Amino acid sequence: MKEQIEFLESLLSEKRLNRIKQVVNSKIQNITIVLDNLLDSHNTSAVLRTAEGLGLKDVYIIEKDYEFEINKCVTKYSHKWLDLRRFQDYSPCVKELREKGFKIFVANVGEKSVKLTDIEIEKDGKYAFVVGNEHDGISKEILKYADCEFTIPMFGFTESFNVSVASAIILSHTTYAYREKIENNSDLSEEEKENIYFEFLKKAIKNSDIMLKDLQNRK
Repeated sequence: MKEQIEFLESLLSEKRLNRIKQVVNSKIQNITIVLDNLLDSHNTSAVLRTAEGLGLKDVYIIEKDYEFEINKCVTKYSHKWLDLRRFQDYSPCVKELREKGFKIFVANVGEKSVKLTDIEIEKDGKYAFVVGNEHDGISKEILKYADCEFTIPMFGFTESFNVSVASAIILSHTTYAYREKIENNSDLSEEEKENIYFEFLKKAIKNSDIMLKDLQNRK
């Protein structure tokens, strides 16, 4: 991989390389968001743009009833810098999250719900925040897996936020709190950073796969 990285680096400006390194060195994977059956591609895409802007590595997407669509006019291609984990049902998504050690926090108004601001964010914790469908809210299927239900504190006459706005509030609050607890602004290992850096270099260069194949053939 080292030779391939050096080859791709030679094709980009120092400014571009520094920007890619900066982004990679700010990625976090222990906070993520789960989109529960969202209907509107505008909302979904807005969440992706927020998630990438706040440095998330992964976004989990459950498309049980509605196929996930990307609105590139909204994402501004930010989605290409995210690992989108897509699932046709709830169980496989939850299984993957559990295997990775995540606790599941579901945005839901109910008697059990706590305030988002009361959730303690720890440096060793793993937090998956679930937001629900624009019309039907959280699915009963995902609610049964919740380790915690929470609400966003509100102080006006408005009773709820748009799902993309709610996601932005959730991720902004939790990622800033998390970054205050961790060192070096990222929770990825050096090996994980190198792998992401390599993938980002390939994405930053048109036809990079063809170029790398030609490089390999010249040996």
